[in-house]
Amino acid sequence: MTTERALCVICGSGDNDSVFSVERSVSTDRQVFAVPVDNRFCNRCGTVWNQGGARIDAPRFYAEEYDLHGNSALSEFLVHVEGRARGESDAILEFIERTEFGPSGRILEIGCGKGILLGKFLKKHPGWSAYAVEPSLHATEYFRTILPDVSIHEGTFETAPFRDQRFDFVAVSGVLEHVPQPLEFLSMVASAIAEGGRAYVGVPNFAAKPDDLLVFDHLTRFTPGTLDQLYSRCGFALERRDASNERVWMWDLVVGHEDPPVTTVEIADARALVESHVAAIRSSINAFDRMLIETEPGELLALYGLGVLGFWARSNAGRRADAIAYLLDDNPLIWGSRKEGLEIRGSRTIPQLGVSRVFIAANPCYHERMRSNLAAVGIREDRVYA
Repeated sequence: MTTERALCVICGSGDNDSVFSVERSVSTDRQVFAVPVDNRFCNRCGTVWNQGGARIDAPRFYAEEYDLHGNSALSEFLVHVEGRARGESDAILEFIERTEFGPSGRILEIGCGKGILLGKFLKKHPGWSAYAVEPSLHATEYFRTILPDVSIHEGTFETAPFRDQRFDFVAVSGVLEHVPQPLEFLSMVASAIAEGGRAYVGVPNFAAKPDDLLVFDHLTRFTPGTLDQLYSRCGFALERRDASNERVWMWDLVVGHEDPPVTTVEIADARALVESHVAAIRSSINAFDRMLIETEPGELLALYGLGVLGFWARSNAGRRADAIAYLLDDNPLIWGSRKEGLEIRGSRTIPQLGVSRVFIAANPCYHERMRSNLAAVGIREDRVYA
């Protein structure tokens, strides 16, 4: 039997190797799958991509299973900007609004989700006409409650009836990392932008997100350098970027360019980043196991944060993880909901819940703030695991 050679999703090179593989994976909506992830590293351009996971059946997964964040129309992630937690759509809109928009125009959001960002944009710019694309049937149900008058295509951009039209602004938030072929996809986005138009692209910054190596449905792990390489191949030039050490999200504003700047990645540095991320994951898994070993009968445990590592470690611990009673998160929009059978509560409720040990299930950029929150509610440092 022959095995098809893996080719880099950015430069097409066959010179790549597997750098970290797992037999179980976790989706970005926190579903655990008995599906392998094989992270491969391109020795030519430094890109890391997921050769397994959702790549094997992406269209069906996004249409039928992908649940987005929270079971309400307005629930969304929180992001930290300048030390303050804000709704993701508000923070993105503030970034976008640094660009001047005219009184009328055409906006397209690809991967519009529940329509929260698009709805807020239209409130500020009522003279604009809007178009939307979203493959998740779960999300489009909510979209229609928020933007009943906006036409939405349930499916991918490739199959949209307005695929060949031109738009003054295209928003692509949390999409590029999910598509199987990012070069082809972003080239289509470039073709959809009218002369003088712009695009917003938001992706997780792999440089700040070790646990992305476990994610089922993130198919490319972008860093600033590898994303810039992709832009240059698609005819885009970076106009503005907002990336911070205090969060995993990276926001870009790009413009079409006939002769975009050529960027390269230092391959040794890119590989060193992967190696440090693998070491960080293994260290966190050891900390999780140590928490279970040190737990005494009757103690209640919690996962703090909805990072995929916590769900992954719990799913692999079997009955040993039964002492984990709660998920803790600082996002009030999702308190009271459940993920993987556990109720989500605020971290300040720890004293009322009786939780005595906590595993920080979040990326390292958030650890300092979360440790401080745990100390404020009386959790001793030796009972915090990360």
